Amino acid sequence: MELFVADAFTTRRFSGNQAGVALLGEADFPEEGFMRALAGELKHSETAFVRRTGEGSFHIRYFTPAEEVDLCGHATIASFTVLRETGAIGPGTYALHTRSGDLSIQVGADAVWMDMAPPADGRSFSEEEQAELYAAYGLSLADRPEGLEAQAVSTGLLDILLPDTNGMQLCQTLRSGHHCPIIFTSCLDDVDTIVHALELGGDDFLTKPYDNKVLVARILANVRRVQMDAAEPSLRGYTCPAFRLDADNRSVHCRGEDIHLADMEYRILSLFVRNPHTFFTANELYQKIWGKDSLGDVRTVQVHIHNLRSKIEPDPAKPVYLCNVWGKGYVFRPEGKQE
Repeated sequence: MELFVADAFTTRRFSGNQAGVALLGEADFPEEGFMRALAGELKHSETAFVRRTGEGSFHIRYFTPAEEVDLCGHATIASFTVLRETGAIGPGTYALHTRSGDLSIQVGADAVWMDMAPPADGRSFSEEEQAELYAAYGLSLADRPEGLEAQAVSTGLLDILLPDTNGMQLCQTLRSGHHCPIIFTSCLDDVDTIVHALELGGDDFLTKPYDNKVLVARILANVRRVQMDAAEPSLRGYTCPAFRLDADNRSVHCRGEDIHLADMEYRILSLFVRNPHTFFTANELYQKIWGKDSLGDVRTVQVHIHNLRSKIEPDPAKPVYLCNVWGKGYVFRPEGKQE
């Protein structure tokens, strides 16, 4: 067995998104307790145990110190980077079996690519959207190997501390043209960082370390919420004394100007518009918008309400449309009346 620590950003090993890699050759996988213990010794979020199963084919199992996980993208990329750099493989296409399913891995001279199953809705990015996403990583479409199909993204998972860019800057780039949920994961857990990430368009924030089951639950909750939003009646053309809502562009026309709404701001405002004069506590808003209990931490809701007021209220310090009534909760009053 050969052990490595490698980075998923293939041209910058030992940089910022590290994973453990254990090359087994053609030997069988060790006992599970040993693999968990080794993952703990390497002190990285996931360790990949890589076994060659034939010419051009591999089987990888992924372990944290606590459990085996189905799939880890950055550990997969790191594994094939190590295989290439140690001379075990050359450029080409390789078959990979994981507990999550079978993947096709394309290895280039200085990059590794995962080609996964297309999304269920069949939607794909335009050339312009792909170029924008690649540019965020300092790449162009010319860097993309032949034969990989463009894929829709159901959920964006962003770290803040990235080798080539800042996750918050990348969030702004994504938000300029995409409305998929964005979940921040970071070891930075101070209130200012969380608030800033949500203000820039993040939908949720998960501090490290976290259980992978919690991450999966958060992703599923955000995807479920988007599906529920799509099933709601259209708000196209909604107008009240405070603003006119542009549901297509997710903006409000207020005081003579068009004001863009962050994705979560739009969802919260839509809930209020559909339920005028109805009171919601912060925890009830969290449950309805995020699809899960706040567990007592309602800072996310408060940040988004604050941002909404700054966009639709004449005086955000004295709100008349989006009000908070002591003992009852938040309420939307289209006429702009206070109690």
